[in-house]
Amino acid sequence: MDPTKLLATLQNIIEGTASEEETQLASALFSNIASYGERISQLEAKVAELSGQQPPPESTPDSEPEPTPEPEQPEPTVLSGIVSNVRVDKRADESGYDLTFDGVEGATGYELAYTSPSLGKWEKIEFQETSLFVPVDRLPPDQVTYAIIAVNELGRAQDAEGKDLFSPDMTF
Repeated sequence: MDPTKLLATLQNIIEGTASEEETQLASALFSNIASYGERISQLEAKVAELSGQQPPPESTPDSEPEPTPEPEQPEPTVLSGIVSNVRVDKRADESGYDLTFDGVEGATGYELAYTSPSLGKWEKIEFQETSLFVPVDRLPPDQVTYAIIAVNELGRAQDAEGKDLFSPDMTF
């Protein structure tokens, strides 16, 4: 069949203006296509059988391919661990403090909360590693009280009653 005539016939079928002859022609064509598809599937299965392989999954012309499943991501959970073994070292040049500590499993970051009598409120510094340099010029001039808490996408580490699990308060 002439490809131009075939396209015109298909267009007429889509528009609902196809003649009886065009409808029969298209029906026969689609029947042949389906038949060829079935034959190809049978041949693929036979080749797979003879070669000792699994046959390819059967498909039909009207079916969508199976979507590839997304890899399962672990569900985030509320952290319940407390930052421990906090170590503070004042730098020899007195430019600030190096804080290091043991991380909490499942944490994606940490918060350093600090206050002092002159500050009068709690401030925080957010960071991702289990170490942090805190420059002196970032801190108030008097004694600083601080604590560290683990965080993830669900928020701060909490106990069973929903209270934040900060490390014990420390000073420098």
